[in-house]
This record gives sequence, C-alpha cells and structure tokens, in this order.
Amino acid sequence: MRLKTDSYLIKSNVHFPTDYNLLWDCARKCMDVVSKFVDKYGEIKGWRKIGDWRFQLKGLMREQEVIKKLMFCRGFKQI
Repeated sequence: MRLKTDSYLIKSNVHFPTDYNLLWDCARKCMDVVSKFVDKYGEIKGWRKIGDWRFQLKGLMREQEVIKKLMFCRGFKQI
C-alpha cells in the first residue's frame, strides 16, 4: 500500500473545543441557519425573537466563561 500526503500550516485563531464552546458553536450555527431560512421564506411562527435569544445565549456563555476562570483560579479540576 502506498500513500501520499500533502499538508501546510496556517496560523489561525482556533479555540480549544471545550463542551461549552462546542455548545455555543452549535447553537449559534443553528440560529444562523434558521435566520437565513426566515429571510428567504418569510416569517416562521415562533422565530421572531431569534436576535433576543442569541443575545441571551451569548450572555449565558460569558457567565460560563467567568465561572470556569474562577474555578481554575481556585484550583478546581475539570471532570
């Protein structure tokens, strides 16, 4: 069996995939898809507050980051 590979390195800002980062990425992309769908096909019942939901979710994610930093500073270990 013969294999050939080719690769290169690009410096980019990629975050470490923690649980809450993956959850934020998933929720954000789901809301992006729904927003595009709503823009294309008109209003969908129950989705008019998507901007507010995104704002609330972002606030919760920031709270989670603060809690994580406080726990790290106090010596708690992640499970």
